[in-house]
Amino acid sequence: MSSKTTKNLIFAAFFAALTAVFTAFVKIYIPGAGGYVHLGDTLIYICASLIPPPYSICAAAIGGLFADILAGAPIWAPATLIIKALLVLTFTYKKDRIICGRNIVASAAGLIITTAGYYLAEIILLTASNDYPNAAAAFTGALVSVPWNVLQAAASGILFIIAGLALDRTKIKTKLIK
Repeated sequence: MSSKTTKNLIFAAFFAALTAVFTAFVKIYIPGAGGYVHLGDTLIYICASLIPPPYSICAAAIGGLFADILAGAPIWAPATLIIKALLVLTFTYKKDRIICGRNIVASAAGLIITTAGYYLAEIILLTASNDYPNAAAAFTGALVSVPWNVLQAAASGILFIIAGLALDRTKIKTKLIK
């Protein structure tokens, strides 16, 4: 195993752990919504900007999965595993900086992926729960969570840009990833 592979595995494990902790335990609850804003997706975006996709995909998927389990929401873990892996695919790690045009667009795409992914997952869960008489009712019922998912994803994108700019000022990519 090369030193580059080892370094990428270490970074992936580090970001998976950070994602799990910062999603499950560092959160701002949204009153009346049953949801919260967390820092996990921001860490996923930073990870995707630092290390190659196979490693960042695993970090995002595993970190998100464990976050749901640790937060007491294991029913969401399979959907989160898929959604978080998809988030990484739009980013590039090949630039000299974390914040570049593609990664800004990718953080905006993250809003669409997150919102659509959790909307579809909620439809599946509502339909499977038999609390809704048919799929049409589940489609409507799942709409309630859309604004909160948009808020979460938008906050993650904004925090990613702020953190990415700060990390770029430290030249972290040349110091750590070289």
